[in-house]
Amino acid sequence: MKAYQIVAEIAGFRPRTWRRFQIAEDMTVAEMAYVLMSMFRMEGSHLFCINTSKARYKIQGDDFCDEEAANPRDITIAKAVSKEKGTKFSMEYDYGDSWVIDCAVEDIVDVTDEDAESLPKVLKGKNYGIIEDCGGIYGLGEIIYAFTVKEGEEYEEYRDWLGTDDFDFSYFSLKEVNENLKQDMIRLASYYNC
Repeated sequence: MKAYQIVAEIAGFRPRTWRRFQIAEDMTVAEMAYVLMSMFRMEGSHLFCINTSKARYKIQGDDFCDEEAANPRDITIAKAVSKEKGTKFSMEYDYGDSWVIDCAVEDIVDVTDEDAESLPKVLKGKNYGIIEDCGGIYGLGEIIYAFTVKEGEEYEEYRDWLGTDDFDFSYFSLKEVNENLKQDMIRLASYYNC
């Protein structure tokens, strides 16, 4: 079996916030979206789409329809994303906050059946991820700044909203992300498959 090794990062944001992960080629595009959401702490409370050079993939519903988009549940990663190193694609999440996760194929690796059972898995990463409904990359930057200075009205508002006196955006736990990944995928699939 083959697995894609992909690097993903929040587009247009500094400090660079990224993840390197492996995912089996026979997983669906929807499952890959759930992996991306889990890795970047997206709760699954908003619409999303995956854009590749081949197509746009989007969950459809009664109250929203994009006739040009394909269903991400119906196609595997191997059919949707080229196996060429350097192939780029992206995920858009929450069209209001406009989160974009830029992705690039780093490698296609052979995995044994035993190793395939551990997929998907995160290999490395840096920084926290997103905060839902904060206003996208600009709002996240404001939150980081407020928690850096730890004073003023904005700090107090964000502290009350997030329920913490201290927020460390540099926090990233590889162990924690991998422990939560498969359970998050199940939870997210239940949200989007209703």
